[in-house]
Amino acid sequence: MASASQQQVPEQCGSTDEQAQFDPQEEAEETGEEEGEEEGEEEETDNDSALGLGDTGSSTTSLASSVTVYIQENGRTYHSFREGVYAMPNDEREKERLDLQHHVFELSFGGKLFFAPVTKQIHNCLDVGTGTGIWAIDFAEQYPEAQVFGIDLSPIQPGFVPPNLRFIVDDAEDEWVITEKFELIHVRMMVGSFLDWPQFLERGYKQLQPGGFIELQDINGLACDDDTLTLDPPCQLAKWWALVTQAFKETGRHMDAASQHQQRLEKAGFVNVTVQDFKWPIGMWPRDSKMKEIGMWSMANTLDALEALAIAPLTRTLGWTPEKVQMLLQDARADIENKDIHAYWNIRVVYGQRPV
Repeated sequence: MASASQQQVPEQCGSTDEQAQFDPQEEAEETGEEEGEEEGEEEETDNDSALGLGDTGSSTTSLASSVTVYIQENGRTYHSFREGVYAMPNDEREKERLDLQHHVFELSFGGKLFFAPVTKQIHNCLDVGTGTGIWAIDFAEQYPEAQVFGIDLSPIQPGFVPPNLRFIVDDAEDEWVITEKFELIHVRMMVGSFLDWPQFLERGYKQLQPGGFIELQDINGLACDDDTLTLDPPCQLAKWWALVTQAFKETGRHMDAASQHQQRLEKAGFVNVTVQDFKWPIGMWPRDSKMKEIGMWSMANTLDALEALAIAPLTRTLGWTPEKVQMLLQDARADIENKDIHAYWNIRVVYGQRPV
């Protein structure tokens, strides 16, 4: 994904401040929160983030208008805070896809939200790249005694959430401003998002309690076991993935990052590093009934992800026209719906523990 200087200049839906800074004190004065302070309430400080940390935890905070004014480009909308560092949209179509994808994770993982063998009581949990917040909401409901934080570049989370959940609008690649120490850090579907995975994991290590875990759940490539997904002769689904991978790679972000998660965790000092692999068939071609069900939902997710993953990287970085991208997507959709092509996504879960 291209940096802001590498991109085409997109249309903004309104004006956006360069850094999208949010002053919680100024916002409090505008909304009348100072009245509570005049009545003797304890003054609150928001040192967890410069942007969007809800004071009560029961809803997302009122954000600076510049953060919620999104970038419009090729019929999709994108985050304005740290504009350009994340290549996928944040519109209603993408929110629906993210929630659908969460369902595929539930089916594949047997309802488990994580696999790390956390034995201590979880006081604090961080969800990096929280998206719609659906994982964080489920976790907060299952662990009501824990304080849960979700961080994302886009404030697309619902307004009413469990009282132990707070959302932060921030860039996880920046210096972490959260002061809490966590028993669990959850990172899902973030390949293609980070320029510097080792630095991110180093920060995660420092933010964990001794004995705490970080868990990475990510896509680990498009695959096939019977040669029905090939580039020679050309399969358009395989071509689509190769082009998306190329476009991300040219901006320093790698779609194969999950293949290196184990080594990077070990190098960062984590112990008890464990890897688990899963398959998400694309379509209902498997004979096994459970895999067939996963394949049905995975197919729906992939059909929605075709444009979301391709339109910005291919137009911004590879110089494609939107019309050329749509022709590729049309051909890739036909391959997805072809039951003779037995493609699937590799999903890799890797977790590691900070030494006690």
